Amino acid sequence: EAKKEGYFYNQEIRHASLMIYCFMHGMITLYTKKRLDMFKLDPEKTLQLLNDTFDNFVDSVRSNHESLHKKDS
Repeated sequence: EAKKEGYFYNQEIRHASLMIYCFMHGMITLYTKKRLDMFKLDPEKTLQLLNDTFDNFVDSVRSNHESLHKKDS
């Protein structure tokens, strides 16, 4: 669906899918294995860090989407 909407323009969809999977798997693994403890944050702040990081990832995908489409205009 994202490809149909113009996201991951000019990219192999399998590569984009693997990138998203790796990102999400990595974040979840860091959280469940308590690897984020190195930041010495309370649990609420740790979840906020994860949410902010996810939002940043989504913003990066959107920004890439927009910049690629501007080039084609």
